[in-house]
Amino acid sequence: MANAFGLFQFDWNAALSDEETDQMLDKIAASIGKWRMEVPAILFLESSGPLSPLAGQGLIAFSPFVAPAMPQGLTDVQKLSKLLERPGNVRRLVDKLSDQLTSREQLKETDAARK
Repeated sequence: MANAFGLFQFDWNAALSDEETDQMLDKIAASIGKWRMEVPAILFLESSGPLSPLAGQGLIAFSPFVAPAMPQGLTDVQKLSKLLERPGNVRRLVDKLSDQLTSREQLKETDAARK
């Protein structure tokens, strides 16, 4: 069984494409927005942003525990670790969450003004 569970199908040397990165960031932002947790997420990401490369490596170390919680298992863990490898991606996620929060607040204000 040379390739048990598809463990070695991911190319660790290949960087994530810009499209893949945007899709992942949008998906993460949408999940956070679904639970209305933008503010705590922004606070957490701002405070721990410089440690994102370390978090990516930690994710690899704890992948046996994290992978079962991911929809595509180990592949998602590997892609997320590549996403965290670049600290600029954390900044982009914070920006997306901020925009999402601002647009929701503007929508509330317009709804309140209509009533």
